[in-house]
Amino acid sequence: MNLNDILERIRKKCREQNCIDVINEIDLRIESGSTGSEITAMVGKYLVDLKQLNSALYKSLENEILYYLQYCKEYGIIIS
Repeated sequence: MNLNDILERIRKKCREQNCIDVINEIDLRIESGSTGSEITAMVGKYLVDLKQLNSALYKSLENEILYYLQYCKEYGIIIS
């Protein structure tokens, strides 16, 4: 599974839970990044921050978020 697949699963779950604002925030980070690694890091940081911003949504996305972070780590992008 690649990052696009993971993000699509996240978008689907957000739509199911009527969290369109989260999709918009992810898209904003994708549009505002200059390089692939910058975009990956900004999206990853936002996904990590969801734990504080919307803990219920974070819990439902936790597997996808952990997979995203693991993928990042494998390619040398560390997100804390």
